[in-house]
Amino acid sequence: MSDQLQSTRVPKPRVASLGGVNSDSNWLYKYQGIGNDFLVAEVEDVPKLEFNEGAKRLCDRNYGVGADGLIMLTLSGTPTMHLYNSDGSRAAISGNGLRCLGFHIRRMHLVREREFDVTTDAGVRGVIIHAINGDTARISSSMGEVQVSPTADFKSKIGGQNWAAYLANVGNPHLVFLAEQPLQNLESFRDAIAEEALQFQIDYPGGVNVEWVVPKEAATLTAGEVEMIVFERGAGFTLACGSGSTAVGAVLRSLRGGQELASATIKNPGGELSVSYNGQRGEFYLEGPASFVAKVAPSESLWPL
Repeated sequence: MSDQLQSTRVPKPRVASLGGVNSDSNWLYKYQGIGNDFLVAEVEDVPKLEFNEGAKRLCDRNYGVGADGLIMLTLSGTPTMHLYNSDGSRAAISGNGLRCLGFHIRRMHLVREREFDVTTDAGVRGVIIHAINGDTARISSSMGEVQVSPTADFKSKIGGQNWAAYLANVGNPHLVFLAEQPLQNLESFRDAIAEEALQFQIDYPGGVNVEWVVPKEAATLTAGEVEMIVFERGAGFTLACGSGSTAVGAVLRSLRGGQELASATIKNPGGELSVSYNGQRGEFYLEGPASFVAKVAPSESLWPL
């Protein structure tokens, strides 16, 4: 290989020797949480130069392995999650990514406990493995406290609805639009939603994750049963968003004026997630399924070991 070609390769992670069952750092592991899919790599450390371009290549669904994000896992002390979006940008937290990573950690016997902590760029988060059935598990993750505030700075015209807008911080920023009336076939408005969402990426400093939320059928918003479509910062449309579902749950709780909501059921395009609030701990919890998909050996041009 020529020196010129070598100089264009992405930074090389130092791979780990973690001692887990079947652990092999030449491999990537693919997981999904209701369709929100991630590649997990066990590494000794992340490159000093950011792995943005490498993550973008790996996550490309045509020329790479394909995923909504790449998670680099380091195990020096508390398991640590280093998350990249599919466009190569860094992200502080992903609820579904955290649950998928939690399943990987337990599945590979990197920890023995069913409850353990994971360090993220948004802080330390807890993972609870409720049940494992083959390659699928039921997993909860703590999502911390969520700050919610109404905003008049952003408007949506999707479906001719009267959308109320809220900003929510889940360790990453979310713009949540709520409509009081159901909207048939929310997915049919994808083109218009994409146009608005791309504009919001410009208007909101650093970009923002955007959710459009409507009540399920004849339910009311305060009943806590809703469906949403999401456009993620750094990934675009995804089948599910865990931090987005948490943001929606927090907004719904705020609408009840302090009256507790045991849990909210958030229907994402890929399936349902449950969001609850633990008053004693002062934080939200996200619960749903996560599944192991594949063990992948990417080419050296994608994963330069």
